[in-house]
Amino acid sequence: MNYARYLYQREKTNPWISSMPCWNPNPIPEQTSQSSPTTSVPTSTSNTLTTNLIFGMVHPQVQTLQIILNRLGFVISSNGPGSLGNETTKFGALTRVAVRSFQCAQNIICSGDEYTTAYGLVGPRTRDALLRVAQGGAGSVPAPLVTAIPINTAEVDRIVAIKAQIAQLQKQIADLQSKLPQ
Repeated sequence: MNYARYLYQREKTNPWISSMPCWNPNPIPEQTSQSSPTTSVPTSTSNTLTTNLIFGMVHPQVQTLQIILNRLGFVISSNGPGSLGNETTKFGALTRVAVRSFQCAQNIICSGDEYTTAYGLVGPRTRDALLRVAQGGAGSVPAPLVTAIPINTAEVDRIVAIKAQIAQLQKQIADLQSKLPQ
């Protein structure tokens, strides 16, 4: 327990977030009526989306996912890591919010989580929808709908800042508590 506290004070939640896929390695699969073809992404990247992606993963296809989401108006971040042109390979909280917004806009799923309803999981159905919309294919969401449901990045940035303040305050509390007599 002491090591866990030390690690949290030093690394915050990063080690735990990165291990999230290990907590429950069997998220509910997305329901799909057909097999998922591998489709090229019309971006500057030559990658495709062929892998199930979930919060906490670090994978090259997460960068492709972020590029597509950012270009469709489901902005990961307004600046810094994850922002347009600064996409990363880490599937973090902001990517999860953007994926969920996209899933809801596409009427794929709008509630639950990765382990109960696949909300936030990029599986075959979400991959197909992402690639179809990115290519402007049949059945894709019209452009006004895509741009009408972007993430309010100012609010997301504020949430991230407040969480950082909370983490800093928790560290200060832990430091003070460690100085108290046992």
